[in-house]
Amino acid sequence: MSLESYQELQQASELMVGLPTLISASLTLTATSSTFAEMVVQVNDLNPSAGWQMYRDETTASTSAPNREDLIEAQYSNGTHSLHVKQQNGVFIVTTFTVDNTPNSDQVFKAQVMQLSNKVKPISEAVYHLWYQRQSDENSPQRGLWQPLAQQFIGFNKEVC
Repeated sequence: MSLESYQELQQASELMVGLPTLISASLTLTATSSTFAEMVVQVNDLNPSAGWQMYRDETTASTSAPNREDLIEAQYSNGTHSLHVKQQNGVFIVTTFTVDNTPNSDQVFKAQVMQLSNKVKPISEAVYHLWYQRQSDENSPQRGLWQPLAQQFIGFNKEVC
């Protein structure tokens, strides 16, 4: 199904459910294996405006690079670029999300807002983009179907007090 066909369905008054808004853009994913020091440089180079870090004993919101090597996972964003860091057997897998807002007929995203635990105040919601890619392989039975591609951390919504 094309994005145009989807948008026609989205606007059809006969539907009893609302379909999410899909935005056409291009996402490039690049994964690298890094040491702790190399990963810290990558986070600092991103200059994140939002981020979180998960350790074995706590999860914290932070825009700074990790200072503890017992990091399990972390995500950072500067608005258009994001990093997803995951520790695997002492190696840090750093996935870089690079977005080009030029419309792409085979990639779309929708916004996703997730409620967070009360322990992360004053932050109440995390914002992600859920990316989908249309299968274009001529020989695939899934040709033309939209498949999940990635979940990109965008930032936080703060509680309004």
